[in-house]
Amino acid sequence: MHENFDGRTRSNDMKMLEQREERQTFLLNLSDSLRVETGVEAVGNRAVQLIAERLQADRVYLVRLTPVDDLVVITHEIHRKDMPPLLGTYRSSTFPSAIKELFERTIVYTDVRTDSRLNDLDRLSFAGLGAVGFMAASIRRGNMEMIWAAGAVSTTPRSWTSAEVTLFEDAIERTWVAIERARTEEALHESELKYRSLFDSIDEGLEILELIYNEAGHPVDFFYIQTNPAFERQTGLLNIQGKYGRDVSPNIESYWFEAYDKVVKTGEPVRLENYNQYTGRWYSAIAMRVGGQGSRQLAILFTDVTERKSHEQRQEFLLKLSDTLRAEPNVDVVANRTLEMLCEQLRLDRCYIAEYRMEADHADVTHQAGNDRVPPLPEGGIRLSDFPEALHITFDRTLVIEDFAQTKGLSDTDRENMGSLGLRALVAATLRKGEKKPHWVIVAVSAIPRRWTQGEIALLEEVTERTWAAMERVRAESALRDSEERLRTMIENLPGGAAFILDHSLRYTLAGGEALLYSGLTEADFIGKTPLEIVPQLTEEQIINYRRTLAGYPFTHEHEAGARTFVTRGVPLRNAAGEIYAALAVSYDITDRKHTEEQLRMTEERYRIALQSAHMGAWDWNVSEDKVRWNDQYFLLLGLLPQIDRVLDAAFFLQFIYPDDLPAVSRELQHAVEESGVYQMDAFRIIRADNGEVRWMCGYGRTVSWQQGKSARMVGVMYDITERKHLEQQKDEFMNIASHELKTPVTSLSAYAELLQDLLEEEGNKEHAELIKKLNNQVHRLNRLISDLLDTTKISAGQLSLRLETFNLDELIHERATELQHLTSNHIVAIGNCPPVQVKADQERISQVLTNLISNAIKYSPHGGEVLIDCHTEGHEVIISVQDHGIGIPAEMQAQVFERFFRAGEVKQQNYAGLGLGLYITAGIVHRHGGKIWVESEPGKGSTFYFTLPY
Repeated sequence: MHENFDGRTRSNDMKMLEQREERQTFLLNLSDSLRVETGVEAVGNRAVQLIAERLQADRVYLVRLTPVDDLVVITHEIHRKDMPPLLGTYRSSTFPSAIKELFERTIVYTDVRTDSRLNDLDRLSFAGLGAVGFMAASIRRGNMEMIWAAGAVSTTPRSWTSAEVTLFEDAIERTWVAIERARTEEALHESELKYRSLFDSIDEGLEILELIYNEAGHPVDFFYIQTNPAFERQTGLLNIQGKYGRDVSPNIESYWFEAYDKVVKTGEPVRLENYNQYTGRWYSAIAMRVGGQGSRQLAILFTDVTERKSHEQRQEFLLKLSDTLRAEPNVDVVANRTLEMLCEQLRLDRCYIAEYRMEADHADVTHQAGNDRVPPLPEGGIRLSDFPEALHITFDRTLVIEDFAQTKGLSDTDRENMGSLGLRALVAATLRKGEKKPHWVIVAVSAIPRRWTQGEIALLEEVTERTWAAMERVRAESALRDSEERLRTMIENLPGGAAFILDHSLRYTLAGGEALLYSGLTEADFIGKTPLEIVPQLTEEQIINYRRTLAGYPFTHEHEAGARTFVTRGVPLRNAAGEIYAALAVSYDITDRKHTEEQLRMTEERYRIALQSAHMGAWDWNVSEDKVRWNDQYFLLLGLLPQIDRVLDAAFFLQFIYPDDLPAVSRELQHAVEESGVYQMDAFRIIRADNGEVRWMCGYGRTVSWQQGKSARMVGVMYDITERKHLEQQKDEFMNIASHELKTPVTSLSAYAELLQDLLEEEGNKEHAELIKKLNNQVHRLNRLISDLLDTTKISAGQLSLRLETFNLDELIHERATELQHLTSNHIVAIGNCPPVQVKADQERISQVLTNLISNAIKYSPHGGEVLIDCHTEGHEVIISVQDHGIGIPAEMQAQVFERFFRAGEVKQQNYAGLGLGLYITAGIVHRHGGKIWVESEPGKGSTFYFTLPY
């Protein structure tokens, strides 16, 4: 019996051991299955599925309880397909007995219909759940605070074993842990999403770092753990997570490490505002430790304050600069001090000042400062065309280059030449005089690539303007001092007059001049006294004049003193700021001038009589007011009666000009007024007012006074050359007829001579063929002379016809130069800067012009040398020049070289062939195209002929 009992005990122990192992295996599988699920919903659904399968229950569900609100929420369930779902919210008070017991322990009902622990409301509610056999376990916080539960349902009575109850309780506890884990993970994920959203959306830069220490415990680097988009915007550093700080920026400033170390060790946040050299920006930051004691991680929240900081520093620097420059008396000191301060303020490797000379393709470097990282610019400056695209940018704005090797818009020429200067980045703040006319520049240079901030660029622009203004002020003050010294010297030595300077109290501060000697006074008699103290008899008008001058209004006053006449002129004196600080009064003895004026009046009277005798019309034109005064003869030449009021405007005269000649007369008058100062029309026609007769006139005038670079007054004459013109026309007609009559026989003679030369060469009679060849050359020369005579008569008669076409002028120049080079071995026909340009002109005639000028240059350079052809455009015309280094033309003959048959005396002595018509024809062709032609020459040094063509 004892053995049977022991056997049953061992059997029970084995069964219990097997049940325990099965329960542990199930619980392990349950934990493993729930661990791989993500989300509360997935964990709950998987748990009820596994528990229902293990217990073979008809329904298993999970419940969230909120007793305070009397609510039961079924969150997850699994049931037989024929059973209705129960997910939803219910009243816990519908299970009063069951819930009460569940607060204390796991409840197990074999049959809810008959269990005495339940009341009728419990039974009714269980019936609604379809439950007969029922088991529920809860998770409680404290003794009586139930927060979560699970139920297992059987639709038939069921005796739940203790093993099943224990397994259910353990499974529910593990499910609760898994759900809470999932819930925590979901909350954490949601929190991370919110954190990431906040992390990514804030305007401030944010970086999470881990500080790296060396063995001595000193911070030496940091590791980028995380950064937000604002970090990249405010630093320009991209994709740096997982990198070390010194790998990104090797030269990190020490003050950042000092601040970070303090935060890590104390845990107290630190605010700091400092400059980062690598990014070239200022930051205002707060550094905070992430984690507790011992953590080396920091969160850095920062804002780019470069603009504010730059503005503050810029204003501070500009004030300091202005104060410094204000005290400097020398232009070079101002420039050098500015560059030194700029190099220090902006941490530049070099800085220099240059002046543009666009016409010379050059920039003069006047001042520079810097270190050895960028070598000094050459003393001679730089050639502008070495930097074509960079120069083009300076026409409109400040040139900014952060790295010439990477900057777009630069040419290979720009990059090569910048590299040769040893620089890598620069800012050139340029002052301009007019549109696209750079004048003066300050250039900031870096030896390495640099990201220039807007504040740095603005500072350099402001410094450029202030430095220029300071240098101009110093120049003005220096000039004023020099002027005052010259004024003192002039006043002290003023011949025949006296000069005085009076301050605002009308007291003399300076007096001098030869006239003081006449009065027996010295400068010491005037200094510190008023005019009335020196000359009590001065009129009130003279005192008023001095006061008006000190107010900015000059005066002129003529007066008698003894037996002589004086004129006193007063002008205000201004300092460099434009303020009136004194009045200058100068008195001149004009007694002799008065006598001279009387004599001049008498001379003019004699001149008037002479003009009348010569039948010349004289005119005096006040150009500024457009008022012309004519003598009687002028009206008579126009077929008008002399007028008492002879002051008319220029348009009155122009109305009598023959229509075909009006453009030339108007153009010559305009040229005389605006440029040359000389009006000369050798021949033009008028239509007389009285009988309509067309008469030929010659006109000449010269400027006698200028105003703002233009003629203010001109005087001149006009006289009738009709008879002479008729004689010239008869001569031209004769030359034309003679030329035409000669043209035909000469052409035939040339043809016969060429034929005869060919026959003799075929017969082998070389000696006679050579003679015929020489004869033929002379016939060709005669033919060219006849053509020149024909062109001359056409030009003289205004009948030179043009066949206009559009062609490339530069190609024609190269063609003429190449052809004429073959005619000489003693000269080099070279072409300078002739850019491609198209003109609308008679190509054959322009070719004739080039041939004449180049041939002349060769002819009149007997010792050989270079003949240089050059051209450039100005406005709407192209200017062509032909330069030689020959015998030259005397100045007094240069105005005559374009006249018919003119040959200078020295030219004649050299026995140069020709009739003297080439330049006359050349000028006629150029004028017929609406162009101009002129010469610049110096005897013994050569000549340069210029002509223009519109395009």
